[in-house]
Amino acid sequence: MPAEHISAINERRRLILAEIERLENELGVISDPSDHIHQLQQDFNNLLDEESEWTPDPLPDPFTILPPELWPNIIPGHVEEVLNLTLVSPEWRQIICSIPSLWTTVILNKATPDCLARAVTCIHLSRPLKLYISIGAPLEAWKQIAPIIIGETHRIHALTLNNIDHEQGVAIVTAFDSLPALKSIRFPFNYRHRRHFFQRPWLEDESGYDPAWVTPQLCIEGNLIEPKRVTIGRFDEQTVEFVTKFSGIEHIELYDEDLQRKPPIQKSPNSLLPSITTLSYWGSDVTRVFQYTGHNLTNLDTEIDLYNIPSLLNNLVQFPVLDRLFLQVNQVTKDGVEYNETSNNSLRSVKSLKLRFMARSFWASDTTTQELLEAIDSHAELLILIFDLLTEQMPLVEKVDLSEEFRFGPAFGYIRTLRNLKSLSLDPTVPIISGRRCVTPEFERLATLPYRIPAMSMDWIQHQSLRYLSISPPGSPDPSSSQTESDNTQPWYSVSSTPIPTVTSLDLSILKPLFFNFGYFPNLTSIGFYGYLNQLGLICISDFLEELILQPRRWPSLESINLSGHWVEWDLVILMLERRNVVSRGAVKAITSLGYFGDLPYKLSYPISQLFRGKFSERIPLSEYSVDAVGKTLWNRNVHGCRTCIRMFKPCSKSPIDTPYLERSLGVAELAQRHELPPESLRADPLLSTSEMEWLKGKHERRLRYMHLHTEGAKIFSRPSNCTNFIEALPSFRVWLDLAFNPADAKASLLSDSAFTPPIPKQSVDPPNKAHIS
Repeated sequence: MPAEHISAINERRRLILAEIERLENELGVISDPSDHIHQLQQDFNNLLDEESEWTPDPLPDPFTILPPELWPNIIPGHVEEVLNLTLVSPEWRQIICSIPSLWTTVILNKATPDCLARAVTCIHLSRPLKLYISIGAPLEAWKQIAPIIIGETHRIHALTLNNIDHEQGVAIVTAFDSLPALKSIRFPFNYRHRRHFFQRPWLEDESGYDPAWVTPQLCIEGNLIEPKRVTIGRFDEQTVEFVTKFSGIEHIELYDEDLQRKPPIQKSPNSLLPSITTLSYWGSDVTRVFQYTGHNLTNLDTEIDLYNIPSLLNNLVQFPVLDRLFLQVNQVTKDGVEYNETSNNSLRSVKSLKLRFMARSFWASDTTTQELLEAIDSHAELLILIFDLLTEQMPLVEKVDLSEEFRFGPAFGYIRTLRNLKSLSLDPTVPIISGRRCVTPEFERLATLPYRIPAMSMDWIQHQSLRYLSISPPGSPDPSSSQTESDNTQPWYSVSSTPIPTVTSLDLSILKPLFFNFGYFPNLTSIGFYGYLNQLGLICISDFLEELILQPRRWPSLESINLSGHWVEWDLVILMLERRNVVSRGAVKAITSLGYFGDLPYKLSYPISQLFRGKFSERIPLSEYSVDAVGKTLWNRNVHGCRTCIRMFKPCSKSPIDTPYLERSLGVAELAQRHELPPESLRADPLLSTSEMEWLKGKHERRLRYMHLHTEGAKIFSRPSNCTNFIEALPSFRVWLDLAFNPADAKASLLSDSAFTPPIPKQSVDPPNKAHIS
């Protein structure tokens, strides 16, 4: 297309946008009864179509643009989502069914009604690639499909057995004569975290420690497997014999539950396993495993008691290439131990450090406040020592992840020394105080203050290399506490007093109502909102959306927003995308990825997908997406649906419950709280139409109307929080459950679970209802 023609199209688009703005200001309403605005929007879209015929489409059908070897990279890995994409068009179905790598995971799960049909489909379409088999179905279901799976033993690369008793497990494994391609096997066993041993010993269940069939002899006999990764539930002579039979093992995941079992005898150096690079250990003493691992360990995940950390750090010197260290810390102290250990050793190879300090509980009913305070602070001196040791031994760490119950002061004393810090995750919790007869709110606030991240905390660290920040800030005061109308306006929370231009990715975990200052991160490319999946994130997310509506050219590099599972004001999402992707088209990067748990209905997915293409969307009025529209449906006794589906405007068959809503109204009372945006964010640029500005100004009143509907409706009936269909639509959530013992991997799976929804081919009908649209 000639350059002058493109310039003419751009000028016509500019004039149309100006005319739309003029009409909206004259009408003073969101909708146009004469449909003149609608016609102008269609003219605008037609100009885009005309230009796209001559220029490459920014969002073309990927199968017509990308080479075949890249097709698997744009399709989600979960079979449920792959099956959904086959419904887009016959062409898509043919292409997707011809990519074997999309079908290599076979899951036999009794919770999935059509698991046998899916398994047969995956086995057939994945040929000739390797298979990853997960069996958690009853023996009867296994027998139905066993002939097909056994016929593919030469392709089975990984085998996982879940929730299967000893008899069924033996029957399944012995059905295979050999598994020549198997590289990973996971045995089923029960696991309970060791913190119960110390805090509530009366909950111990001896029958859960040593399930019968974790014995690996079954696989030793006949040389059935040669795995790269083994997960097993005991550490004794038999385990050592099993492990040392395989020279190629790279990853051992060991759950050493039985503290009374006799440990293995000392091994000689010539029997070490130098191939092991990753050790995941959950038990009483990881150091007794080190003598079998060789010196090539690069990744260590382990459970450890707090007072054993100094000695562990000394033991780690024998691993010169150790790169990643994850410690799940049981915060127990030991009487009579002198915590004065020092070391000249260095662990300069460690680049990634994750410390998860397991939460403690305190019973205060029969305790004076002074005794309670001493109990909470009993390990403070040891924590200072540990972080001092980290300062000496691990000065080159680039990624730090601190979670749960850690004291801010000692932790930041270490973090501030790191010159190469690129990634920082802070997700603190406070000690749990139960039985509060002797505890006042003020005392509890002071006692837990050392565990809260203060404002301006980033001023304390060297962030010249920081690229990623994940933080869980303390929120506003508890909405259930007494509060006057005058203090409904809450202060902003800022993590820094100056901008941090290096941070390009920001994740916020919202556990309490939060008013967050986003202005100190000018170069964001992605932002995510996590935390409790209820109303708590609504205000914080809406504040961010409102800033983008008023000034869509802020954060010019921003392309991705992850809403997680928070309830959001969808009217603001749509208005933000119109301002960012249409009105400011070309001036900044468009929002091209919107993350959300589960499948969005057509009412949301269609206008969002249109706006991703830079087109005005065919949509109903904004009032139909608003929070008070949700309230009118949610608290209508004659409407079926769970709370989650109704907030997404999604059909649902769950019936209301004829009992009052007795749950604490957390996430509702704070809807009355508000905070005016900072002055630099109030000026709309480009200008908003009168109707759009009035819509923004009415946000608080709409929330108050919702609160009124909630208050009155909750006196009469309630609704389930979610439904089975919603849970089944969350592959990311299921991954998180499966990876519960490795939260780092779980989060990675969640973040990378971006379901690709391409532009809809002309032969197609409705677009697939996907939550992630990229």
